[in-house]
Amino acid sequence: GSLEGGNGGSGTVIVRYLIGQTQTGTAKASGGNISYHNGKTVHTFTGSGTFQVPAPSGLSSVDYLVVAGGGGGGRDNGGGGGAGGVRYGTGLPVSATTYTITVGGGGHGGIQNVIQGRSGSDTTFSSITSSGGGGGASGTPVAPGGQPGGSGGGAEGEVNPTSVGSGTSGQGNPGGNAGAAPQGAGGGGGGKTSAGGHGGAHPDVGGPGLAGEGGQGYQSSVTGTSRYYGAGGAGGSPWN
Repeated sequence: GSLEGGNGGSGTVIVRYLIGQTQTGTAKASGGNISYHNGKTVHTFTGSGTFQVPAPSGLSSVDYLVVAGGGGGGRDNGGGGGAGGVRYGTGLPVSATTYTITVGGGGHGGIQNVIQGRSGSDTTFSSITSSGGGGGASGTPVAPGGQPGGSGGGAEGEVNPTSVGSGTSGQGNPGGNAGAAPQGAGGGGGGKTSAGGHGGAHPDVGGPGLAGEGGQGYQSSVTGTSRYYGAGGAGGSPWN
């Protein structure tokens, strides 16, 4: 299989508020992909844009889910990329103005000439910033360990199997350790709900050689459809 690490996923911003008297009707603000669910208006941004509140609108606060770009995975028994930070809250005050939304992109995976998995980019809305996920460590050529971020990148199993990236409090978790060097399987990247899983040792020394699983994401139905946000990437291993 390929030695190269996978790229991190892009972030998203979701803004939600009560419609008012009816379940269909005119949105109180503009921007993003607008949908209606269970008496609420939902604005979904999968790329950068603006959330504009006109005057008068009657809109004074919103719920939000702000997800940063995920980190790229490392190459060659490398660590998984950490998930982009996830921040969710209700009752965020808004006023009649235009809010610039920046949706962070995912980091590039480790390849021959880009050794370390790159960290993802931050996502911002109003006063809320979620930090990009940390890139996963690469095995060869030896690169720095898993990088810190919203969730941290996993360690590599060639030299530094415990050098994981840390997560950001309230946004995510650290990456996982790799299997024992040399040739241990990479650790998983951290996720919003749990840390990255640990990689296994090389099968020749009695280990399973299994890559660490990515940390679990945050389950939310903020759009009306249940899905997970901010899951970490799995580590790398040639044996599974």
